Amino acid sequence: MGFKLMKNFDRPYFSKSVAEFWKRWHISLSSWFRDYLYISLGGSRVSRPRWYFNLFFTFLISGLWHGANWTYVVWGGLNGLYLIMETLLPGQRGASFRAGFWTVGGCRCRRFAPA
Repeated sequence: MGFKLMKNFDRPYFSKSVAEFWKRWHISLSSWFRDYLYISLGGSRVSRPRWYFNLFFTFLISGLWHGANWTYVVWGGLNGLYLIMETLLPGQRGASFRAGFWTVGGCRCRRFAPA
């Protein structure tokens, strides 16, 4: 029909880090949040504390976008914290991660932990 759609998922469960997971997961939505929210906040071209805030806030808003329920906001906040922790922990960037699951408010959520 002549429509060309972008790739939206690139095997995210084969990722070796939280950052890589988010680069592979829901690419169209993630790129929208990156381009219109994260970069508008200053992206990574700001002080380190502000950069952490930008990451965390972007994930909070993405959680809110997924649903108007606090569990989604918590989900977004936790994923933002996981990404920040990955940048803070020495030697964890690019390390292999194993995924686990836990429940928040009846929602089965994904958790990453160092393998």
